[in-house]
Amino acid sequence: MTLTVRQVDDALSWLLSWGAHVRVLAPESMRQRVLAEAEAVLQYYKS
Repeated sequence: MTLTVRQVDDALSWLLSWGAHVRVLAPESMRQRVLAEAEAVLQYYKS
């Protein structure tokens, strides 16, 4: 699927709602934002 958004954060919560079933291929900025959010969730539940 290809999404066109104005800013990375416009689609972030929707992508994260798919959990482990989402794979972001591009752009790299979106991949890094998803990774950062996933790591934040992991840290939250580890503590």
